[in-house]
Amino acid sequence: MKTNRAYYARKGKEWAKEHPDRVREIARKSRRKNLPKDALKSKKYRERHRDEIKVKTKRKYQLNKSKILQNAKDEVIKLKTEVIKHYSNGSMKCNQCETKGLPFLNIDHIEGRKTIDHENFNSVRVYRYLIRNDFPKVVQVLCWNCNKVKEFERPRTYSTNADAVWNRKRHKEIKIEVFSHYSNGIPKCNCCGFSKLEGLSIDHKIGRKASGHSRRLLGHALYAWLKRNCYPTEYQVLCHNCNGAKSDRGICPHKSN
Repeated sequence: MKTNRAYYARKGKEWAKEHPDRVREIARKSRRKNLPKDALKSKKYRERHRDEIKVKTKRKYQLNKSKILQNAKDEVIKLKTEVIKHYSNGSMKCNQCETKGLPFLNIDHIEGRKTIDHENFNSVRVYRYLIRNDFPKVVQVLCWNCNKVKEFERPRTYSTNADAVWNRKRHKEIKIEVFSHYSNGIPKCNCCGFSKLEGLSIDHKIGRKASGHSRRLLGHALYAWLKRNCYPTEYQVLCHNCNGAKSDRGICPHKSN
């Protein structure tokens, strides 16, 4: 009896390998047959009351907004910690300048994002992708400053058109002028003193939304706006490390220590 059972089990596996489409069809029919009676009704109910469900879902989100956002934030920190710890061999520091601290670190695509077969994911989806694919050796840990400087220094072709050359020169002059003003001299981070121009940025002290700026007002457009408006006081120069950490946690770890 045991021999026959093993024989038929082996034959069943062989048949399943030869007929995968048929196996999927049988499984699909079985699942549908064994569904609870109210399962199909609930699907029809959702289709008929789609607008009502949207209103209820939105109301539920508004009532539990702080808890939902905190849970999402905790998940990001958990995933980021796992990924950074793996790619830094547990040292939790930048691969180039050895800056330590999770708020200052991020993932850098060594040969560029396009070399990996994934879409333009946000940070959470990148972390999930890396974990799901057993940590492919195509990324490394860099701090925000080293990442930005690396991106600026990577080989690229610039237009040699006279207007393009003049615009690039003018943009750099305005950037230096604005950053020098907010640094009271030589451009540097107002928090940690980092002074490499490519790693510096303008920080809204009270936040972008409170300043009434859209996300489009950044880079050269922001520098020109600051100069045109006589350098408002609610702005400062921060390096990308301090700016990113302040954005994520509300205060840079340098200030909280």
